[in-house]
Amino acid sequence: MIGTHSIKTKSQSDKDWDKVFAFDKEGLNSTSLEVSVWTEEKKENEEATQECSLGTVSFDLQEVPKRVPPDSPLAPQWYALESENFAGNEVMLAVWIGTQADEAFQEAWQSDSGGLLPETRAKVYLSPKLWYLRPTVIQTQDLHLGSGKARNPELYVKAQLGAQLFKTGRTSVGSTSSSSANPTWNEDLVFVAAELFEPFLTVTVEDVTNGQSMGHVKIHVASIERRTDDQAELKSRWFNLVGDDTKPYTGRIHVRVCLEGGYHVLDEAAHVTIGIRGATNLLPVKTKDGTCGTTDAYVVAKYGPKWVRTRTILDRFNPRWNEQYTWDVYDPCTVLTIDVFDNGRYKHDEAAAKQGKNVRVGKVRIRLSTLDTNRVYLNQYSLMVLLPSGAKKMGEIEIAIRFSCSS
Repeated sequence: MIGTHSIKTKSQSDKDWDKVFAFDKEGLNSTSLEVSVWTEEKKENEEATQECSLGTVSFDLQEVPKRVPPDSPLAPQWYALESENFAGNEVMLAVWIGTQADEAFQEAWQSDSGGLLPETRAKVYLSPKLWYLRPTVIQTQDLHLGSGKARNPELYVKAQLGAQLFKTGRTSVGSTSSSSANPTWNEDLVFVAAELFEPFLTVTVEDVTNGQSMGHVKIHVASIERRTDDQAELKSRWFNLVGDDTKPYTGRIHVRVCLEGGYHVLDEAAHVTIGIRGATNLLPVKTKDGTCGTTDAYVVAKYGPKWVRTRTILDRFNPRWNEQYTWDVYDPCTVLTIDVFDNGRYKHDEAAAKQGKNVRVGKVRIRLSTLDTNRVYLNQYSLMVLLPSGAKKMGEIEIAIRFSCSS
């Protein structure tokens, strides 16, 4: 606890917390840090628990050492807890003054983000990589048409991947007197597959005349060949068709299938680094305790398949995040998108938190092609939102950005 700012861990029976806490230096209203250890006791014949202090240790902030990476982390030490009722208790701590560049910062629970609230923490997300799954249905052989079929049955092939389902055109079989038929399609069916893949691609041959299945095969998606260009020759395969339990073999189907993916990558390594410094003059977007207005702001930045979310700064119109993120650039003619949102999930009322929606405060789009390489840009951008009455300025965001490329 520093002044009116405090964070506490959850109760643990083994007394091994392994937690990192961070206090916003600009918001501190005291010159000392106090660390207290508490225990919960339940009295006989009572359901409620009572907290009991085991002691406190204090640190003068003027004497706390500073650490700047790549300096080695400070080793934790045992400190004696001062208490009127208990003696001999100790707590192991490491205390230092650092920056957002500290490797421990991303793992820390920040006091300005509501303490131990998961929905207010910073996080990095990676969107799933998309592939084209392209099965080419070529031909079937040895289909068991049976004697009860129509004179000229029409067949088609359908393929299903998860909820996606596509069908080929219909092909007539000229004769039903023989026990086999060899209709040909040579048609492509294109699916969009996201990693992690669905386990199977199911291919089924159906008879249009009676809607019955002539047989099916399940192709394991993980075993399908992947390619990132159209130069490699792709081989086709024959798969046995399976019917019901009484028909383990109903013919075979000729299919060429592959996963197509990849995008153009720069010949030289390139990346864009963004420092999300803070926002100023944000307007209130909701009420606090039903009276005064407030904003619990966080920033979302997205480029390519990767997007990040800063921690939520609670109840401030001039929040300071000072967080930095880096993306690999696959094409300089692309856009980095930055959004500011109000965290609607953080409420004093738990029932209201479930109904709360995150509200967009404003958005900024930066074209990488407009940036000189290896130059740092530090600018403030207006946050605009479009309302039925017109565009409205909701505040400003301060961003530092650098595009680096060795070529």
